[in-house]
Amino acid sequence: MKSVKTAVAIFVLALLLPARSEADTLALQWDAPNDGVTAGYVVWYGTSSAAYSNSIDVGMVTTSSVEGLFGGTAYYFAVQTYNANREFSEFSTELMAATLLAPPTNFVATLRDRQFVDLTWQAPAGNVTGYGIQIGTSPSTSDVASLAMGPATALTIDNLPPGTYYMQAYSVNSNGVSQPSNQAVVTLAALAQSPLNFVATVSRGDTIKLSWLAPSPSAVSFQIEVGTAPGLSDVRSFIKSLTKMSITGLPNGVYYVRVRTVSATGLSAPTPEMAVAITTAATQ
Repeated sequence: MKSVKTAVAIFVLALLLPARSEADTLALQWDAPNDGVTAGYVVWYGTSSAAYSNSIDVGMVTTSSVEGLFGGTAYYFAVQTYNANREFSEFSTELMAATLLAPPTNFVATLRDRQFVDLTWQAPAGNVTGYGIQIGTSPSTSDVASLAMGPATALTIDNLPPGTYYMQAYSVNSNGVSQPSNQAVVTLAALAQSPLNFVATVSRGDTIKLSWLAPSPSAVSFQIEVGTAPGLSDVRSFIKSLTKMSITGLPNGVYYVRVRTVSATGLSAPTPEMAVAITTAATQ
């Protein structure tokens, strides 16, 4: 097909985002050439320079809206003119424009065990390589923490002191950072103090003896946990108002024992865990 020699200058008129931010719309505008033969224009675009995978015949206008673009993605644009015989010019100079990166959706903060904050969200459409999390003591602030992470869509925060926190997430890629997600608010109450001076010993090879001190006069109940591995309470878990006790009737083996204070705001963190071995339990 014959090439018509004419020049077109293309530039971005506006970058428009629909309400749901599932795909971007980009508005283009260019200057008409003074050749007297132009009968229309074709807009070419794609995600690789000079390798356009899409085209739009816009007719005899000098603006065009390109819809359905992925957020946070770089696109390359060029325009060709054609005459009444459908003879096309060379491509215009190329324009690169990056669409806006959409924020994460359905951002949720869930308080677990009165001390852990589990954050979850959904990835938006488009090219997202990571996320940022901002935590503040007032809406839309990050005075507590500003965290950067990879492409995972969940995070647990476990070191916040008592207080009310406002949290948001934003998407990140090489083209920039999105607007923040919806905001989640959580309140962490003060936890009870853990029992003090916890000791676990074995008497006669088959009796576990436990003792501890109450952390305050108001601490009157304690949860004792016994497990077959560190952190587990798969053998026994019960609440007592005493600060010493004996556990019997366990088969031979190694057991991991810890104690927590029980309060109106929930359980305290556990005492340092102690491992004890039962070696002379009666066999059935």
